[in-house]
Amino acid sequence: MGRRRTKGDPQVGLSVLKTLTTAVPEIFNECQTTATQHRRNAVALRKLQEQCSALRAEEIALYLHQNPDQTPSLVCSSSEYPGESIFNNEFVRNLNKVLPVKKREPSVELVLRFVASFVQYAHERDTKPLALSQAPAVAAGDDVFGSPSAPLDQAMGDPAESDTDTLSSRFIEFLMYHLLKGFGAKDKPVRLRVVQLVAQCVNSFGEIDEDLYVELRTRLYERIHDKESAIRVQAVMALCRLQNGEDEDEVIAGTTTEGGLNVTKTLLNILRYDPSAEVRRSVLLNVAKTPATLPRVLERSRDFDTTNRRLTYLRALREIGDFRILSIDAREKLLSHGIKDREATVKQACVRMLSENWLEYANNNLIELLERLDVVNSTIAEPALKELFKAHPDIPGTFEFTDEIWENLTPETAFLIRVTLVFFQEAGQDERLDAAQPDVLKLAQYIEKFTGLLDVAGDDEAEANYLFIVHQLLLVASLCDFADELGRRRFMTLLRDMLLLPTIPETHIETIIDIIFRLAISERDFTRLIVEAISDIRSSVEDAEDEATSAPDDDERQLELLLMKVKCLIITKLLLERCQERLRDNNTVFGLLNEYIIPAVQDTEALVQELGIVCLAHCCYLDKNLAEENITAFIQAIRRGEGDIREKALMALADLALIYDMTSLSQRLESEQTIEKVLGECLESPELPIQATAAEAVVRLLYCHKLAHPVQILETLLILYFHPITLDNHRYRQCLTYFMQVYSYSAHENQQVLQQAVVPTLCQLIKVHRSVGDGNTMLTPLQAAQQLADWTDSRITMTAYQRVNRLAADIDQGLHATIAIDALKAGFSASSGTRKVLMQFVNRLHVNEAAGEVRLKELTALVLAFKQTGIVGDTVTRNALTRFEATVHRSLVMLEVLTPDSVWDEEDLRELPELDTIYGFINKVYQELSLLKPAPSKPMPPTTPGPFKTAVDPNATTLAKPRMGQPLKVVVKVEELQNEIDSMLLGSDEEPSPL
Repeated sequence: MGRRRTKGDPQVGLSVLKTLTTAVPEIFNECQTTATQHRRNAVALRKLQEQCSALRAEEIALYLHQNPDQTPSLVCSSSEYPGESIFNNEFVRNLNKVLPVKKREPSVELVLRFVASFVQYAHERDTKPLALSQAPAVAAGDDVFGSPSAPLDQAMGDPAESDTDTLSSRFIEFLMYHLLKGFGAKDKPVRLRVVQLVAQCVNSFGEIDEDLYVELRTRLYERIHDKESAIRVQAVMALCRLQNGEDEDEVIAGTTTEGGLNVTKTLLNILRYDPSAEVRRSVLLNVAKTPATLPRVLERSRDFDTTNRRLTYLRALREIGDFRILSIDAREKLLSHGIKDREATVKQACVRMLSENWLEYANNNLIELLERLDVVNSTIAEPALKELFKAHPDIPGTFEFTDEIWENLTPETAFLIRVTLVFFQEAGQDERLDAAQPDVLKLAQYIEKFTGLLDVAGDDEAEANYLFIVHQLLLVASLCDFADELGRRRFMTLLRDMLLLPTIPETHIETIIDIIFRLAISERDFTRLIVEAISDIRSSVEDAEDEATSAPDDDERQLELLLMKVKCLIITKLLLERCQERLRDNNTVFGLLNEYIIPAVQDTEALVQELGIVCLAHCCYLDKNLAEENITAFIQAIRRGEGDIREKALMALADLALIYDMTSLSQRLESEQTIEKVLGECLESPELPIQATAAEAVVRLLYCHKLAHPVQILETLLILYFHPITLDNHRYRQCLTYFMQVYSYSAHENQQVLQQAVVPTLCQLIKVHRSVGDGNTMLTPLQAAQQLADWTDSRITMTAYQRVNRLAADIDQGLHATIAIDALKAGFSASSGTRKVLMQFVNRLHVNEAAGEVRLKELTALVLAFKQTGIVGDTVTRNALTRFEATVHRSLVMLEVLTPDSVWDEEDLRELPELDTIYGFINKVYQELSLLKPAPSKPMPPTTPGPFKTAVDPNATTLAKPRMGQPLKVVVKVEELQNEIDSMLLGSDEEPSPL
């Protein structure tokens, strides 16, 4: 292929070589100040490149021979393109100067942007003339080989070669291979700069050599696993721009023709698993939005990072375009994740996507948008529509619900009417609400009309639509004002008739009963109306029983009988939920117990028995004597029942224990501990729902101080919380995660209870961790110990008290010293491994002079006993004991009980009367150890001069720079949790006293 040549005076080439080493650095210097001159500098640099590319080899050789000292930096490394080689080497010589810069200097960023803009401009210079030369029409007077301005090598060369072998393509290939050398550099800045520059230049590649593409992709695969997240971000951006080089079949299959993972598959793995939010964000914003990548992109609506979740709605989903390509389930999940997000910015981004993007593709028609959301089966359509109305309150004001619309309701229009009316009511727009609501009599006619259409529905879809419309109309009726007596009576008759319908679902029944409750004059009147309706249904049940007896093999009639029983129990449950009067004072309701509820509890059908248990529980809520009489039934259902029956009975038992005291409920049981024993059994149940329900029940009882033995229950809760067996029980762990912080920091009395469970729990966790092995997902005992120490830190509780101006004078600030005493006592009888953890644990406790003189003396006595017995053998445990010894001594010095150079021995401490109890324990330890093994020949020598055996040098390193336990640092990140704690603190005192 021919190349351009410089004709004429050979001094032109010499002039280029003479100025090259100064012109290129000047251009690089100018581009560091501002980006506005980058285009002009790129033009100048391109001109130098073209001049150099036209140089002949003999011209370059002559100049280098004549000027050996003036051009030491000119290097020619190619015999085929010597001029280009001279320019390329000078270019990278200047570029290399900015690559090792460690700090993120703006000037370096400008240089990299200039290099990318130069590559882009060079690519445009080569592709624009080529496009003109390949135009389908040739202007008159133009050469048949191309445009008169086209380069000679493009006009006369092979078109197939001209597409790939150009001045720019050769320069890009040289530059890329040069940058690839820095991909494995040890210096982090060099790796960052070269990958960043490759990412910026990828868009200007055009068509590149296949070998370069494979090499570039391979080296980028290495950099996406770089330990620096900034480098991974740039590698990901480069890979995202290499996706165009893949076939769609390869993308779907997940492999390349070479057998390795393709770019898209790799990017999707990064998007899902990379720990850096910035790296995931880079993939999210740059990856091509195709059917293969869309599922992973939608997953980022649940990303840990708030910015990533927000950008999923603002950027990623906008690039998808028409939301109708998403499935109904995908739309439902996206809206649910966005509308229910705790961060207001994410929720706003979701609403913005809904109003600006989705509504636009629905032709700005809200009804059509609701059709795309499938409101009949959607659980998020209502919250989404309400948030849309809040963001754009002018939209509901444009609606006009005419009689024609009411007569020809569809699921979407009925849903829109109902949500609009609810919005008016919540916004306090009574005038708009009254104007939009229909007359009560007309509304009754509409309900009656669509109920009739429901009876004659031809298929399941039509039946579901009419059921939905009727339910929306009933909800609209619950907003109406029934001041008109005629309309009230008309509605009462209509609602009672609807209750008798055999196909009416439970959601409709609950709405109907709510409306009847509003229409009733009093609670007695309400119960009379509902019981009459139940009696009417029961009459039909009895008729059905007679028919079933005459035709025992009629399965359809048996099923109808079962459904009618279930319906009666559902209505009974809804009735009892709305009653507040004592059960024995309302004979109408009390009669339901023997007629319907007790037979249901004894029924063989699981569904009937479950509803019977629920109804019996509601009756017990209204009558204490009834609760005491039937508490055994709930316990039997928990122990012998199956499935949901156990869970319902457990919930009932917990509610009764919360409403009434344990003593009265246990009068007819074996002992007062029976209920606590049942709850403990449920906590250890292998059924995850039972275990989680029991945890939710127990924590409520703990917080309300309803349990007689809270320490044992706390031990069980904590062991299971840290145990890997509950790893998949997210409901259980979420409950405990929230409760333990609230329970510990809301009242110091709770911390004192928890303190008693810390050491036994820790000892048990050490055994569990040893039994399950190291290759598990369980926290290490020390990690669990740190969490236990945080929950019992009285400083956090004091801070919480001060925040709400609650008196904190009675807080025991030495609570950690009590835990340390418990840990040291447990260490005497523990194994060596457990003792090691306990000694490390006490150093993480906050023990200081606030513990008081007595507890510090007890700790001193226990430390001396450890040294006297010699049971501490390993170095880690011995060093931990020495550090704790220094901490206790320093605290005693702060109390002025000891001087820095004073010492205590065991004889001195035994004479103190306040230590009689602790030395009674130590004497038992000495006795037990003497029976287990012979006494050591001599006491364990201290590894370092300690404050209890020898005189202490006040300038010693041990006391000057003691190795204290790790400082406790607990941050309650959830703002709602802190508000909850504050409200509980305020509610626990009738009159909070200021400090």
